Amino acid sequence: MPETIVQRNTAIAPARAARRRRIGVDLLVLSQFTDTGMVIYAEEILPRLFQSMPDCEWVLFMKEPFKLRFDPARFPNVTIKSSRWMASSWAWKLAGVILEPIIEQIDLLFIPVSRAPLLKTCKLIIFVHDVGFLTMPEYLKAGTVRKTKAAMRQSERKADLLLTNSVFTRREFCQEYKTPESRMDVTYLGFDEKLFHPRPVPDAVRDEVLEHYGIRKPYVLYLGVIQGRKNLVRLIQAQQIWRQHHPELQLVLAGKKGWNCEEIYALADPLPGEVVLTGRIEAEHLQILYKNAECYVLPSLYEGFGMPVIEAMACGVPAAISNRSSLPEVGADAAVYFNPEDPPEMAETILKVVQSPDLRRRMIAAGLERASEFTWTRIGENTVRAFRKVLAGA
Repeated sequence: MPETIVQRNTAIAPARAARRRRIGVDLLVLSQFTDTGMVIYAEEILPRLFQSMPDCEWVLFMKEPFKLRFDPARFPNVTIKSSRWMASSWAWKLAGVILEPIIEQIDLLFIPVSRAPLLKTCKLIIFVHDVGFLTMPEYLKAGTVRKTKAAMRQSERKADLLLTNSVFTRREFCQEYKTPESRMDVTYLGFDEKLFHPRPVPDAVRDEVLEHYGIRKPYVLYLGVIQGRKNLVRLIQAQQIWRQHHPELQLVLAGKKGWNCEEIYALADPLPGEVVLTGRIEAEHLQILYKNAECYVLPSLYEGFGMPVIEAMACGVPAAISNRSSLPEVGADAAVYFNPEDPPEMAETILKVVQSPDLRRRMIAAGLERASEFTWTRIGENTVRAFRKVLAGA
């Protein structure tokens, strides 16, 4: 059996006579999906769970070395177990995630991605981020679709409770898998209030950052992965339409390359100065790109949630977004919407936001109010209730 390394906080002195409930967390996801929404979700929600559930002991199964965004030593009820099963993702999936909960006497295992163990050895809570692999498989690699289908079916069968980030995703999941809604809780996602806020940035800092990425004002911002399902080809087509009326309005596509992005680059590359592809953005620069944009645009054909919409609103930026999938649920009355398959309508909507000061003021005020509903503190409270519900039945 592979060797394991265990780090235990010395402050923990469990009384075995009255053993506290033990919750395990499968964090192999942190080393497999860096800089993704599911990793941000895990690292934001966990400290709030530790703090809100001090009566439980927490065991974090994770691959070392990996630096967390929070310090586990702050929480006396947390143990880190670096399992050597995690040296191979297959060894972990086939054996480690089954055996380690038995060894550690885990009552409840939380997996922040849809990947249940083959054999269930304790209660399970699994997070479902979206089911786009079923509804829009053409925007994913065929191998990814096959693996995700198998993993999601296993998760649906094994989980005691499935968490998800929107009513839209819950509805799609329940329709596809015939799952009772009572087995799914919507907990939404939150945003980093320290990073995303409407307070101004010094002009010198702003100018330096925008120059670094080749951005000039005024501009419309898309921020996210550069990939096919984000519908950026049509957004570039919309840019070619709006420049006939507002030629100085630049389009900024900010984010790292994703799958199926070749056509996007082929369209953007011949348009220097009109369309800017920045590549990956440093975390400390995100708010500067948001705050100085005329508006944030998300033209996606499919989103399980759409976190940049909330981040933009929290920075005091109007959001013009697609009327598909979860986005109307997230943006509510604080955003304006367009048909993502209609570039002229997209261009018209964006120009309306950019050129109407009264509309911008109303949208900024409504956006700040809407964003305040998506704090991690509030999301944490909802998630704690879900965990307590499952533990009560354990």
